[in-house]
Amino acid sequence: MSATTFSLKNNRLSLIHADWFEHFDVNDMQVLQDCSEQYLTLLAQRNQDNRADLLAIGETLAQWLNQSGWLERLWDDVAEKVWNAVFQVPSRPNDSESIFLNAPWELLAWEGQHLALDDFTWFNPMRRIGEAKKTLKPSPYRLNLMFMAAASEQVSSLSYEAEELAILDATQSRDLDLTVEETGMLSELADEVSRYQPDVVHISCHGGFGEQGNPVLLLENEEGHQQTANFRDWHTQSSLTNVEKGVAPVT
Repeated sequence: MSATTFSLKNNRLSLIHADWFEHFDVNDMQVLQDCSEQYLTLLAQRNQDNRADLLAIGETLAQWLNQSGWLERLWDDVAEKVWNAVFQVPSRPNDSESIFLNAPWELLAWEGQHLALDDFTWFNPMRRIGEAKKTLKPSPYRLNLMFMAAASEQVSSLSYEAEELAILDATQSRDLDLTVEETGMLSELADEVSRYQPDVVHISCHGGFGEQGNPVLLLENEEGHQQTANFRDWHTQSSLTNVEKGVAPVT
């Protein structure tokens, strides 16, 4: 497995890969902003065959990232491996850093193909807000897992009961403490996390984009209606700031 961190801070993009560390100053963030806007437009055209346009976005992202030849040199090392590519910004990102974070890196393409479609390389893009923290050791006694599902009336239903059963089935041969938070509310999840201090928090919900195009989780409010939650909402809950955050591709 290979791991690479692309970190943007104060218009300086840094690359960390094994013992390789380089950086250069970036000024043209409009390219990334355009890629995000084009991606959102294509998402709204689901009934059309826009694979060529999506590939063009991925290639534009690669060109931007390869300004110092980084991607070309990296590919020689990460090809045919699991590649965890982390796109990182400070804990309080400015506008440029938010644009960098929100770019559709899942579309990254090289040599005429999306990296995610490469048959021999497992491209795993991640987004990180703030510096990486030391991973807490799991409980020496039992794995403590908290599960919360959120499916308001405004979104399609989820098979969260089947998902809960699948978790229990997968862990039946291991000692497990499972707590189910049933409200679908971020505030209630924070209270339960503070009370039980779980090793793992598993959330089953839909995702989408907020008014400014930022990724959000579609949770619930007290009345069971849709309540969006972005990374800032998550950060305001003090008991959740130590929970490892990751954003999967939004569909």
